[in-house]
Amino acid sequence: MELPESLPARLYLLAYDRRRQRLTARPQLGFLLRAAAMADLELGGHVGLLPSAVVTIRDPRQVNRLRNIASRTLHGGLPAARVDPRDVALVALAAAGELPTVLSRAQRREHRQRITRLTERSGSAAPALRKVVQLVKASTAG
Repeated sequence: MELPESLPARLYLLAYDRRRQRLTARPQLGFLLRAAAMADLELGGHVGLLPSAVVTIRDPRQVNRLRNIASRTLHGGLPAARVDPRDVALVALAAAGELPTVLSRAQRREHRQRITRLTERSGSAAPALRKVVQLVKASTAG
């Protein structure tokens, strides 16, 4: 039997407790698998680079709808505490991940306070992603 090639698949198998017949480290397993995916990219020389591919969106209206939701969340008059938590996370992650299709650099600067309030309400994923993005940018800068 061949071992899986990917580091995340290997770690997933290692997380399995054969005696108890269940996964261990469940609270942090998702983070571990994501870190393994990042390590796979780094070891393969692809940090910060994803293979390009032609993507066909079946229903472009979904993209437009999500962009409208993100825009309303960012520019809307509702306090961050009253916005749907998924929409809060959507904008916070898009900002932390520097997703240019949602927020340009200028927009991130212009709406810094609102993004900060949304990020505070979004949980720990957006701040962690921001740190990772900064580390990746620093490692590829020089």
